[in-house]
Amino acid sequence: MKRLEPHVLRLLELTAAIVIPLAFLLFVRVYVLCPDGEYDSDSFYHAAMAEFGPDFFAAKEFPNVTLSVWQERFSDKELGFHLLLWGMFRVNDWLGFGNAPPFHLPSLVLCALLLAAFALLLHRFRIRNLWRWTLLLVTVSSTFTLRLTALRPHLLAITLFVLATWCFCSPRLMKGNRRWGVLALAGLAFGYCYSNPHFILMPVGAYALAVLWKDRDWKALGYPLVALGGVFVALLLHPQFPNSFLIWKLQGVDVVLGMLGLGSGLRVGEELLSSGWEGLLESPFLLFLPLLATWVTCRRRRIAGLRMNREQLFLCLLALGTGIGMCFYYRMAEYGVPAIVAAFAVWERRTECDPAVRRVCMIWVLLAFLWSAAYFARAPKQTLYPYWGLADWLHEKGIPPGTVIGHLSWGDFPQLFYAMPDYRFLCGLDPMFAAGEKRKTMLLLEGLRRGTKFTKPDRLAELIGSRWLWVSRVGEVAAKRLYLYGYVIAWQSDEGWLFKLDEPLHAGKPDGIPRLEAPVEP
Repeated sequence: MKRLEPHVLRLLELTAAIVIPLAFLLFVRVYVLCPDGEYDSDSFYHAAMAEFGPDFFAAKEFPNVTLSVWQERFSDKELGFHLLLWGMFRVNDWLGFGNAPPFHLPSLVLCALLLAAFALLLHRFRIRNLWRWTLLLVTVSSTFTLRLTALRPHLLAITLFVLATWCFCSPRLMKGNRRWGVLALAGLAFGYCYSNPHFILMPVGAYALAVLWKDRDWKALGYPLVALGGVFVALLLHPQFPNSFLIWKLQGVDVVLGMLGLGSGLRVGEELLSSGWEGLLESPFLLFLPLLATWVTCRRRRIAGLRMNREQLFLCLLALGTGIGMCFYYRMAEYGVPAIVAAFAVWERRTECDPAVRRVCMIWVLLAFLWSAAYFARAPKQTLYPYWGLADWLHEKGIPPGTVIGHLSWGDFPQLFYAMPDYRFLCGLDPMFAAGEKRKTMLLLEGLRRGTKFTKPDRLAELIGSRWLWVSRVGEVAAKRLYLYGYVIAWQSDEGWLFKLDEPLHAGKPDGIPRLEAPVEP
């Protein structure tokens, strides 16, 4: 039998490294989490932006929100991602697939790009059986697997993170003056594609420390400055400059202050408040991976010693830094998991001649796969849909386009915007975008949602510029409280409740329903 050429074998290996884990993600996304909708509500916003195209998301104003700085000073913080997604949607149209939810195809294409980048990184170290490590990447952490199922910009950001890591592990690219260009381009890419472009400092900082330690090259102290210079140029040459700097400040600085309890008191996203320990406790094969690494280190010490070159030290430092961050911050798993798996795969390579290490690592990968498959097979479906029913009712009642539809929770904006982009809303994606004078009204809505304050409907209508207030099923407790205090329901369904703010308190309420006296407004 004729042996396959080496380049054909490499191609087959890279293909397997992408297809095998992608099949698992297909199972999780299509058959478990969101068979006919989306798992993450923000996916609807990004899909809508891709549908509208560059003329919309590259504009300096966003008229669809009235309680956000976006209305007058908009900047697309994920411009590169939306351009890529817009291209995918146009290809979908050309192929006749359509772009209605669920958005399985673009989501899986983005995951395939990430897996290809990760396989390329490991291939740089001549690691065999790449599929083991790409499969471990998508199964070792339930948190990371969930993040991979969402059609959101972090998929592209993780891919750029991995590609930057690959660049820093390529001596030919990081030799001489080339390194400065690579560092600047890495910062530039993050600046155009992600809302937190300063995250490029994670791989750049780890690489600078590795260079200082191994080469004693003090020029490495300038690496972070060059990368940040690339970010600065991206924001400076952004089509929505100078708004790009304002939006970065709101999301990159104010949100962090809010997480630390030093901000305005607005509720930040749950994904920003969740402890990393919660995700680790649900991912035992990641939690105990350091024990396996310790055992492999003992075996490696006898076989090949513990000396590391610059690139291996860089990966270890990156894994250590992101791993520590992952213990405290839920979303750090987006970067911690790829860094940890890559560092472990490279560390294990020098012991591949040891059959015990090969067998144990293979068993670890397979057990992580079985654990993850069982975990998601038991997971409840968390399918979300656009608010089509509300959109149909508004159109049937002749509510004119451009009307402001208030919503109690800023988290409802993506589903509202996707279902009825011809209407206007309040604020979305992050409450920090309700800056300046707009923040007072956002705090009032937050108090009303939490039940800590009460505002009469006519006063609320005046403040938000709308006679309508939408409360989705997520806010069921708040909706019932408002109803008991006298807010009038104009329409309700399985999606939620629409209140009419220009009606007297308790108007039309049936007999037998309690009519509670509303608290005195502060």
